Amino acid sequence: MLTRIPIAQGFYPNVGGVCRVAAQRHLENGTRICKQADVRKDKIVAGIAPHAGWIYSGDTAGAVFSCISQLSRPDTFVLLGSAHVAGVHKPAIMKEGLWEIPLGDVEIDSDLAADILESMPDIVVENSEWHLSEHSMEVEVPFIKYLYPEAR
Repeated sequence: MLTRIPIAQGFYPNVGGVCRVAAQRHLENGTRICKQADVRKDKIVAGIAPHAGWIYSGDTAGAVFSCISQLSRPDTFVLLGSAHVAGVHKPAIMKEGLWEIPLGDVEIDSDLAADILESMPDIVVENSEWHLSEHSMEVEVPFIKYLYPEAR
C-alpha cells in the first residue's frame, strides 16, 4: 500500500501535538468567522479553502471546515487541488493508499476513486506519483483528520 508522506514543510506544524493545538486554534478562530458569515443553514456539500501555510490562511481554512462541521458529518471528502508540479496535464487521482500527516494516517476512499476513474476516463487519470510532491491538498487534511478522525 502506498503511503504519501508529508512534504509541505513549514506550511503547518509537523509534530502531532503541536499540529493538533494549531488545528484547534484555527478551527476556533474559524468558528467565529463562520458565525459572522452568511452561511446557508442546510446541509453543506462543498467548500473552498485556501492551501497556503497556516500562518497565512489557517483561520480561513478553519472557517471552511468549521462551517462544514456545524452542518454536516461527511465520511468521505473529495479534495480538488491545484497543481504546482511540472508535467501534470490532467486531473489525477491517487487511487489507493494512505496520506500520512502529523495527526495520523488518512485512508483514501479507493472505492470512490475507482468509481470516478471509471465514470470519467477521458477527464481523470490515476497517477499517484503526481501526488507525492504536491502540497495543495495536504494542508487541508489535518483539519479533516481533527474533525472527522475516520473520514477518508
